[in-house]
Amino acid sequence: MTLGAQSKPPKTSVDQKGSSSNKRERTGFLRAFDWIIRPWHYFNTIPRAVAYLIAGSGFYGGALFVIGSFAGCSPAVANSFVGGDGLRSQYDWLVLFIFMLGTYFFTVGCTLLFVDACNTNYPAQMAAWNANRRQGKRPRYHIIGFHPKSYAWWGGLSYTIGALQYNIAATTGLADNFPRVYNSWSANTYKWASTVMYTWGGPFFMIAGTCYVLLDMGLPGLWLGTILPFRKQDRFRLTWWTNWWNFWGGVLFCVGGVFLNYYPNIIPFHPTYQIENGINYGGGSFCFFMSGLLMYIQMSIRDEDTLPLSLPPEQRDSISRPSMTGDVGPTGTTSSQPPLASELHRDDSARATKGATSIQ
Repeated sequence: MTLGAQSKPPKTSVDQKGSSSNKRERTGFLRAFDWIIRPWHYFNTIPRAVAYLIAGSGFYGGALFVIGSFAGCSPAVANSFVGGDGLRSQYDWLVLFIFMLGTYFFTVGCTLLFVDACNTNYPAQMAAWNANRRQGKRPRYHIIGFHPKSYAWWGGLSYTIGALQYNIAATTGLADNFPRVYNSWSANTYKWASTVMYTWGGPFFMIAGTCYVLLDMGLPGLWLGTILPFRKQDRFRLTWWTNWWNFWGGVLFCVGGVFLNYYPNIIPFHPTYQIENGINYGGGSFCFFMSGLLMYIQMSIRDEDTLPLSLPPEQRDSISRPSMTGDVGPTGTTSSQPPLASELHRDDSARATKGATSIQ
């Protein structure tokens, strides 16, 4: 199914107030951008809210990184850099501050990816609880868990570790502009906090991106998910492109970190610095921006690409396509399950099977 393709309109159901519940039914361009038209609609359940925030972290964090990266390529901005000047230069605000703000977005989203991976069975548990007329203890949404056999769990953990290291490096780079902090750093401490953290953080982004490709394609199909969509069925599949952008964003961040370690004393107006910012971090940031955008679009159109990811590939065919009838009240009327964030990286599903009730 392509972005512009139209699906057969779903049958509408009626909620407790008797109003139509097919509010999610949209067509064409507006349907793909429902995420920006009605953002409040995605906060009615925990899994959907988490998925929306994760997509936002990649979209807005990537956009901030793009601005900071390409601003640093400008000779006028780069030449304004003066260490310990108390945030008085263009470089401080357009590069260092923007980078730091972008890492905060990334850190929130990556942490939620890990949390989401710890709850891949939550939609199915809630569906079973609703089907049982809400008898017994309500399933819990866990903040932390241990699932070493899950690619999603390792991917979320790797993203979190990488984002935290970027957070430290970017914050250190900005804090160094305050005279008291600037004069208190030893050369070795500053290098570890501002440079080595970027070097170590990059590989974690690449590992995480690889995990999500493995989740969707499996080990034999790893090369099919990282180069080009050679298979016809992958060319218009949003899940494939989401993972592809994530993977190459991680690769470019990894190369950028290694590059930075080999040139630790780069001065902003040096051509090598411009390559570092424009290609490695600028290109990688754009990749994460595109990944976040595609995750948003997947949540909006709710097509087959939004099935959850926790079941093995052989169980894909047993999962029903989610309806687009929206959410209903606590009466247990049949409806689609809100997607996990990790659904947007794989076509598998831990969601309840056909006839599951909605999660409230």
